[in-house]
Amino acid sequence: MGIEVKFVKIGNSLSIRIPKAMADQLHLNPGTFGDLVINGDALVVHVRRPKLALADLLGGITDKNRHSEVSTGPSQGAEVSF
Repeated sequence: MGIEVKFVKIGNSLSIRIPKAMADQLHLNPGTFGDLVINGDALVVHVRRPKLALADLLGGITDKNRHSEVSTGPSQGAEVSF
């Protein structure tokens, strides 16, 4: 089935705690956004994942985290050699 949770009142809203094991599995952190959807009698949470552009990803490369060349062996087909 699942893990039992208890709904608690915080202000005018209800809240549940997400167990650490589940949060870790989904890579959830404070500030992560999601959407709640009602599906019959189920409450479903869809986690939003940020869409990163190539420029964002390349911007994270630094001299410190850049690895050296890796040999993949000799050409196996019609690859171009430099």
